[in-house]
Amino acid sequence: MIGKFDFSSRDCYSPVPTRIADFLTEEEKTERKKEHAADFRLIKGTMRGYDENMSVARMGLEAESGCLVWGVIFAVLALIALIAVTYAALESHDGGGGFVGCFCLLVLPLSCASLYMFIRANKLDKGIALARKHEKERMRNGMEAEVRYIERRARKLKEEQIAKEKEALRLKEEQEKLQRQAEIEARKRREELERKKRQEEHARKVAEARKNAELMVNMIIANELPIGEFFKNIDKGDGHGFEDRLREFFNLSGYACGKVSNSSDQGVDLILVVDDIRYAIQCKFYSSNSVGNDAVQQVNAGKALYKCSHALVITNSNYTKSARILAQANKVDLLVLSDVVHFVQTLR
Repeated sequence: MIGKFDFSSRDCYSPVPTRIADFLTEEEKTERKKEHAADFRLIKGTMRGYDENMSVARMGLEAESGCLVWGVIFAVLALIALIAVTYAALESHDGGGGFVGCFCLLVLPLSCASLYMFIRANKLDKGIALARKHEKERMRNGMEAEVRYIERRARKLKEEQIAKEKEALRLKEEQEKLQRQAEIEARKRREELERKKRQEEHARKVAEARKNAELMVNMIIANELPIGEFFKNIDKGDGHGFEDRLREFFNLSGYACGKVSNSSDQGVDLILVVDDIRYAIQCKFYSSNSVGNDAVQQVNAGKALYKCSHALVITNSNYTKSARILAQANKVDLLVLSDVVHFVQTLR
C-alpha cells in the first residue's frame, strides 16, 4: 500500500497550517512551496527505491518457488529410482534386470541433481527470508526516519505559527496602544479647546462687566447715578466684599488702588496712590452700628507703617462723636459712601 500511495498529490500531507498563510508574504509563500516540493520529491524517490527492492524480493520469491517445484519433481524421481534399484536388485537373479538397470542409471543422476536443487532451494529460501527481513527492517527504519523528519517539519512550522501569532498579538497591542494614545491626545486637544473657549468667554464677560462698571462709575461721578447702586449687591457683614468694591471703584475711576494682603494689616485695608501721594484707607462695613475710635486709631497707626501721607476711614454707616473728634485731632478723614464721590471729584 505504501508503494502505491500517490505522493504527487498535495492532499496526501499538508504540513502548512491554514493560519500561517495569513502572515506570509509572497516571497515566503514561494520559498515554502519550493521546500515542500523538495520534501515530496525526497519521499517519492525513497518510495521508488522501496518499490524496486520489493520487485527484487518478488523475483527472488518466484525463483525460490521454481526451485522448490523442481526439487519436489526430482525428489519424486529419486524415490522412483530408489524403488527401481531395489526392484532391480531383487529381479537380478531372474535375469530381467537389464532394462531396470538402465533405467536406474538414467534416473540416478537426476535424483542427485534433484537433491542438489532441493538443498540449494532450501538455502535460497533461508537467504530470501533473511533478505526480506533485512529489507523490512530497512524500510521500517526509512519510514521512521521520514516520520521523524515530517514531525520535525511540523514542529518547526508550529513554532513559526506561534511566533507569527505572538508577533500579530504584539502588533495588535501596539496598535491598540497607539489608538489609546491618539484618543488621549484628541481628548486633551478637545479639553484644551474647551478651556480656551471658557477662558475667552470669561474674558469677554469680564471685559463686558468692566465696561459696564466703568460706565456706572462715570455716571456716579457725574452725579447721574447714586453710589449706592455700585454697592447694592454686597451681603450684610461682608467686609471683604466692601473692600473689593471700593478698590474696584477707585481703579475704575482711574487711580491705582491695591489691597493689603497680610492677615495682620495693622488697621490698613487699601492703599490709594494719586500722583505719588499715598492714602491709607480703613474700610468698615456695618449693617447698623456706628464706627468708633478703634478705626481711627488703627488707620492712624498703620499710616506710618505703610509710608502714607494721608489716612482715610470709609464706611457705609456713620461715625460716633468721639471718633470724629479723634479723627480731627489726628488729621484722619472720615468718609461715608456719599462722600466718596466728592472725594474722587476733588482728586480730579
